[in-house]
Amino acid sequence: APPAAVSVSAPAAPAPAPVSAPATATATTTTTTTSSSTSPYTFSGSGIPAGVTVGSTSPPAASGASGASSSFSVPVPAVTTISAGATTIEAAPPTSDAAPDTVKQVDGCALSNIDLQHNLDDKEGFAAVPMAQRPTYTAVVPEANTDKVTVTVIAEAMCTDCKEHSYHLDQHVMSQGADLRDQIEFKLEMMVIDGWSYRKGAGICEKGMWDCMLAQWHLSGQAATASSTLSSWDYTRCLFKAQDELIAHYYTSFPGHAMPDATSDLMEEVVAGCASSAGMSFDEIKIIQESKGVELLWDSFGRIKEYDDPVWIYVNDNYVEHEADWLATICASISGTDVPKACAAAMDLRDASATSMASSSADSVAYEAVTKYMAGGDPEKVSVYIVGEAFCPNCKEHSYYFDKQVMTPNGVRSGVRDIMNVYMEQMVLDGWSSDRDAGMCEKGKYDCVLGKYNLCAQKHSGDDATAWWDFSRCNYKHQAQLVAYYTTSSESYTGHSFMESVTKTCASSAGLAWQAVEECVAGEEGTTLLKHSYTRVSDMSMPVWIYVEGQKIAYHDDWLSAICSAYKTKTRGSTTAQMPEECTYA
Repeated sequence: APPAAVSVSAPAAPAPAPVSAPATATATTTTTTTSSSTSPYTFSGSGIPAGVTVGSTSPPAASGASGASSSFSVPVPAVTTISAGATTIEAAPPTSDAAPDTVKQVDGCALSNIDLQHNLDDKEGFAAVPMAQRPTYTAVVPEANTDKVTVTVIAEAMCTDCKEHSYHLDQHVMSQGADLRDQIEFKLEMMVIDGWSYRKGAGICEKGMWDCMLAQWHLSGQAATASSTLSSWDYTRCLFKAQDELIAHYYTSFPGHAMPDATSDLMEEVVAGCASSAGMSFDEIKIIQESKGVELLWDSFGRIKEYDDPVWIYVNDNYVEHEADWLATICASISGTDVPKACAAAMDLRDASATSMASSSADSVAYEAVTKYMAGGDPEKVSVYIVGEAFCPNCKEHSYYFDKQVMTPNGVRSGVRDIMNVYMEQMVLDGWSSDRDAGMCEKGKYDCVLGKYNLCAQKHSGDDATAWWDFSRCNYKHQAQLVAYYTTSSESYTGHSFMESVTKTCASSAGLAWQAVEECVAGEEGTTLLKHSYTRVSDMSMPVWIYVEGQKIAYHDDWLSAICSAYKTKTRGSTTAQMPEECTYA
């Protein structure tokens, strides 16, 4: 049984770690333990260089004059900040609750109001310092830019897989042009896999204390560039590049065993080099790491402690699993008319043998879809475009996943249906016969006929804008029987009764008026719809599932995330838009 609570005298609080200002001058904080109702805390400094100000009551001899050597001491209520470049170190606001004379301990754990600060003089861990007695760092953070796409990474500093993922994110996205980077707001979280030691006030990282220390440097770089455009990504990527060198230096070949007598010198050298290559200030990052590093890691731990593994990446808080879909999902989520070049190039997804990827996006299949079919819909809805084929077995499989993950998860009509403008083309792979004014589909005449049914259902879907999907999905479920029936008969076979039976059943289950669909198929309207579809996608060599806002999302695991991410961008600032429940767990 744990020992009973005891009352002990409060130990003297250690002074916070010195905070280095730029150049050679220093500005330090000192504290006292008096319980005066005015603040007992003072800032004192000497040799304050130009550019470093001490509140609004700076002594004349210590402000603006290079090399000034006056010493001064000002109560905290009068001096609230020390600014050095873009960094602000802010004193904790005075409170009426002074540090208690006694604290309760249970099994050695203090129960007083404490916060955590790195004790640089103690390699064994971290000191618990009363919150009211230490300065806290406050970054100059602008309001979130709602026009940008948020890309979030949950990583481990010394995780080798994370190093690989950082390479792919850099190659697929971050190196694709400044116009794309300008559209991205990058956020980094650092994992503390093995929990948090509340006794030491330290994270317990998978590879030990140096793993946690490197995580602090990552997060401090992000805090230092809160108002910059992705400088922190370049800095973070550089640290991942140096990962092998750092692991070899700080750890033995036995996992988790640190090298004896290792110091922070190499890590600081690497950080300084990465800061320089990213156009950042090492001095600023170091100030943040020394004064705020543990708290940054603690905050990150608190946000993601339920995660078992790193996650690359979230786009607008939706998980995009496959690297091949990262760029496309980001591009689909960008608002406005200024499309980054990398996104415009990705929209042209015709067969590479037929046209160069460098051709104008205005000639692309995706551009046709977005402009001709989606522009007339609700502008707050997401454009989703499918290029299918009626008798294509892969399309049957894709229809299963699209239905299961997007349209009808768990057999229930999804709320995501209400946020999309969806259209499905029908491919005519072998060309168009001008003599017969008929399509020449891969598996024969009835491949084209079923394609007409799918197109006519979209044309005559009625009040339910997505009922056609349920009809087409039902047709795909019967695809094997239809293909076997119509492709094993002789070419002269013209029986239509089996297809009528299937399509009637599917129309009934989808709530469609089969007679209107049948008349469309049998008449000129169905032929016209199929011919237009052929014209738009004739340069493609195979079906494509799916395009979101003109971007091909290759893996079905990412379809829902891409749609939800794009919808979040479209509806930012809206007071009426409702986020479908399915998007909250994508």
